[in-house]
Amino acid sequence: MIRRVVDFALNNRLLVLALALILFAGGIVSFKRLPIEAYPDVADNYVEVITQWPGISAEQIEQQVTIPLEIVMNGIPHVVHLRSFSLFGLSDLKLIFDDESDNDWNRERVVPSQQLLERIRARWPLTALEPAYRGEVARRYAFDDGGGEVGFISSVTQPFCGDCSRARLSSDGRFYTCLFATQGLDLRAAMRAGASDADLENLIRGRWLGRTDRYSELRDELRRTEPQPKKIEMYYIGG
Repeated sequence: MIRRVVDFALNNRLLVLALALILFAGGIVSFKRLPIEAYPDVADNYVEVITQWPGISAEQIEQQVTIPLEIVMNGIPHVVHLRSFSLFGLSDLKLIFDDESDNDWNRERVVPSQQLLERIRARWPLTALEPAYRGEVARRYAFDDGGGEVGFISSVTQPFCGDCSRARLSSDGRFYTCLFATQGLDLRAAMRAGASDADLENLIRGRWLGRTDRYSELRDELRRTEPQPKKIEMYYIGG
């Protein structure tokens, strides 16, 4: 068998050379399109919920915090595993999702933060705090007894697109101006084409100043009037 292959190659040198060049060209194209991460993350898609209740025993934490959370979160779509443990003053739950999970959030699947605020305030009086900086996404409240603070990031019921200052750079070199974007600016291609630091700065500045992202504000309207394109997932661009 090997002898026949060698004889064929010797008798058809031009054909073998042409095939080798095609394979070489295909390898170059594949290499340029290969997404390379400096620090590959091979972990599952997961969310970790950590709840602190200082001074409470592990048994009480298990009964009053961990188990109720497990019961509620077991019904979340695409959850394949739910792991938890309870310690003195702390509850930890880790929800592991399958690879088909996405950020298809809607009002029917969330508890409004205003409702959560009212529940907490009914038990522990709260005072609203001023934002620590412009564009802060969490609305924070301090406990009147000095026991700390609680914050809400309400991207579904109280979107903050108009004052958003967040951008993300994905592992394959694309610049995204919204956590729910469908397309990103390809900075890697520009760098490989020889773009200078000033060129990259101008590209990023132009994209940011010209952005029109308002997905969270328009989510309900877009669901009714337009087919939903595939959005970038938060675990891909750093949350």
